[in-house]
Amino acid sequence: MKKILLIILLFFSALFFVGCNVNEFKLIVNDDFGIIKNKLSGSYKAGEEVEVKIQFFSGLRAQVYLDEKELELTSIEAYEYESFVFTMPNHDAILQTTINGYTKPQKNVMTTNMKMVIVYIAAQKKPKMILQIIINS
Repeated sequence: MKKILLIILLFFSALFFVGCNVNEFKLIVNDDFGIIKNKLSGSYKAGEEVEVKIQFFSGLRAQVYLDEKELELTSIEAYEYESFVFTMPNHDAILQTTINGYTKPQKNVMTTNMKMVIVYIAAQKKPKMILQIIINS
């Protein structure tokens, strides 16, 4: 009887260790402009290729950074999206998007860069409400 219990215990222990993904790491996404078009998983295996598609903007420079290193543009589909591909490192990583160097919408954007306001409004789900807030501030 003890042997059977030991075998069952060893079997479930083996399943537990096989089910644990020690090579999987978190990808923290900071996309305050909401320009990433494809859904990204919260974690990836080390060495896995990850594609990030961001909204295409004419006249603005959108950038993607992985752990503060700028990713190179892989491909572009005019007026649709820009694509960036990276290999997931063997540690938790931070993915950051920027527009013209900004990581977040700026309060004084209207006086410094009108195009930025238009992009920010277009990327939101309730553009009329955001436009009203910007005009009132």
